[in-house]
Amino acid sequence: MDIRTSLLSLAAALVAAVGAVAAEPASIDRFVGRFYGAGIVDEGGGALRPSGIREASVVVGKLPDGGFLLTWSAITRVEALHEPKSKTTTLRFVPTAKPGVFVAAGEAGAPGRRTWAEIHGATLTVYVMDEGASGGPELQQWDRKVDGNRMELTYRRVSAGEPVRVVRSTLAREVD
Repeated sequence: MDIRTSLLSLAAALVAAVGAVAAEPASIDRFVGRFYGAGIVDEGGGALRPSGIREASVVVGKLPDGGFLLTWSAITRVEALHEPKSKTTTLRFVPTAKPGVFVAAGEAGAPGRRTWAEIHGATLTVYVMDEGASGGPELQQWDRKVDGNRMELTYRRVSAGEPVRVVRSTLAREVD
């Protein structure tokens, strides 16, 4: 079985498992808005250690088709780097036949990449499954848990079964 088939099988199993879990009706409404904050980056081969501060923003907008637009930005400041690193990603998610499960529309990227999102109560989770640098599977997961105007964001990257990076951030909703 090649890596693409493995990744697709794992992604399908994860989505199927989610469909079997009973939860409150999924709605993007509680996540809509602009959130800003910062967090700590932990990374290292097996022994996670603090390596930098990450400023973060998340913008969620509801779309008429029942999907949503998600934009997230991060600026990472690491002592060893003279210039901060920044990255912004925007994805449009469309609903699937399973309540609370969405897929990225028109996804551009490497062949075999799969991106989907799930809503479970107060948590919006985005998954990106891809082939890692070593050729094994890599899974990135962003959990965005909203409580009122506060978002707890946890990012995890696992490559070939080993944790590579964890980022924990607290963000506040911009209130008009």
